[in-house]
Amino acid sequence: MPSISKKTAEKIIFYRFKDVYEKEKDIILENIVHDESPDFFAINKNDGSSVGIEVTGVYQNKEEAMLQYWRQDGWQDFFVGDQSELIKAFNDVLSKKAKKSFKYTPADKQILAIYMGSMVFQESIDLEFMRPEIIIPENKFSEIWILIKSYESKFKLYRLQ
Repeated sequence: MPSISKKTAEKIIFYRFKDVYEKEKDIILENIVHDESPDFFAINKNDGSSVGIEVTGVYQNKEEAMLQYWRQDGWQDFFVGDQSELIKAFNDVLSKKAKKSFKYTPADKQILAIYMGSMVFQESIDLEFMRPEIIIPENKFSEIWILIKSYESKFKLYRLQ
């Protein structure tokens, strides 16, 4: 079974985010560079400003993450929807990325894009239910977005910060 590398996963999340973000903000991101700290740099074609974009994903548990990246077969034996696990994953990712945000190469705008990789919780309404328990620590991000793949297989954004 093929497996997706971390770099490829980052690119997949980034380009999905970019497509929806550009439509929502009516901008074009160009001169994209895949870096490390943050993951991507781009230039906003509309105003020439620099944009740093950190991408990541959240999953209910390690098994669900492995399934998303084709590193494991057979989800039928263990897969259960657990919103509390997904909330914990959001809070862990937000804590980790908030700490890292202070060390990123400066840009005019810093964005955190989080792909919600749950195979059960895939709608904005799910985020509305979880939102009171999601903790956003102090950070250097201008915006925090959650990228959602809805049941209609379309991507949409939910603004967290």
